[in-house]
Amino acid sequence: MTQVHCDVTSCSYNKDYGCHMDPINVGGKGASFENLTCCGSYLNKHTYSNLAEYTYRRGEADTVHCNVSSCKYNESQLCSKDHIDICCSKETDYYMDTNCGSFEKQC
Repeated sequence: MTQVHCDVTSCSYNKDYGCHMDPINVGGKGASFENLTCCGSYLNKHTYSNLAEYTYRRGEADTVHCNVSSCKYNESQLCSKDHIDICCSKETDYYMDTNCGSFEKQC
């Protein structure tokens, strides 16, 4: 199980920097750098505000589906890292502006 810390405060699933979407999806199939990954589960809370209330009742995420085949933590499309960080450079409106801050390119 992977603990998810999320700095993307504009996401409907973010509550106190924890992700309440389970499982989440990380994308960026052949990424070679962190900024080429993204959180495919991101939903803007300004658009989906009523979803957040339901989400908080589910508890925090502990499963991460990883579609980043180049990441060393991808094991059969699941993240094997104990803790990951989802981040962005600013409060964002789009999932493509998020990234997996724990990405490490497979050697």
